[in-house]
Amino acid sequence: MRDKEDSAFAVNLWERSCTCREFQLLTIPCSHAIAATIKEGIRVETMVGVHHTIPYLKLAYKGMIMPVPDMDTLAPSLVMSEAESLRHLTFVGHREGRVRGDYSLGESLR
Repeated sequence: MRDKEDSAFAVNLWERSCTCREFQLLTIPCSHAIAATIKEGIRVETMVGVHHTIPYLKLAYKGMIMPVPDMDTLAPSLVMSEAESLRHLTFVGHREGRVRGDYSLGESLR
């Protein structure tokens, strides 16, 4: 499959993989896998990993979920301050004019 920039990606629907690696990392079909799936006449929803199905969603919420404490009285922890300091890092290879979230996983790894 080729994307808008005319880059080629190899999709293997049997192995549920794509050379952009997004399909393997998320276990959700990337845009290349979706195009290949449609071209082969396969239903796209059958290509989604089992962990994204309703039975697994129900399992995730089966246990007790404790409420979040009042945020006004919550004391900052070391973990929170470390996360705040990481927020200001810039990414190597960041392209001008694009937000980090605009990249597909395969594109951001190049």
